[in-house]
Amino acid sequence: MKRENVRQDAEDDENLACSKCSKVLSSKRCLNRHLATHFGHFKYYCEECRKGYQNKCDYDQHMSKHEGRTFPCELCSKRFANKKTLHAHQAEHTGNYPHTCSHCQRGFIKKSSWEELENQHAGIKFSCRKCGKDFYLTSKRDSHEKTCNKL
Repeated sequence: MKRENVRQDAEDDENLACSKCSKVLSSKRCLNRHLATHFGHFKYYCEECRKGYQNKCDYDQHMSKHEGRTFPCELCSKRFANKKTLHAHQAEHTGNYPHTCSHCQRGFIKKSSWEELENQHAGIKFSCRKCGKDFYLTSKRDSHEKTCNKL
């Protein structure tokens, strides 16, 4: 990664958007780490699965999955970092989803996916205040607005 490329992207602290994907970062340090992911430059690599990480915290969190501090699924070989993720995964085996659409009875593991479909059925939309694009979740609209360049 070229240092001058990073400086060019981070000249204005108000506009720390990645030149590759337009993701907005909160600091120059975060932008530098993020840019490295586009070029495959990582400081830490997992010896078991070869995933790369820019910072030690993310690497350590990943490594805990390999060190037995995980929750295994009794129905397959997958392991999960916490019980919440394990329970969500197990719904895939049992078909017992924690969230069911009241309109079409489609099941969801993630609450946000369920809410999005419920809003879609009800015609509830949240429009970008810059370009007018519609979203069925405020979180998706808010994320979009951070990188929307229209005014």
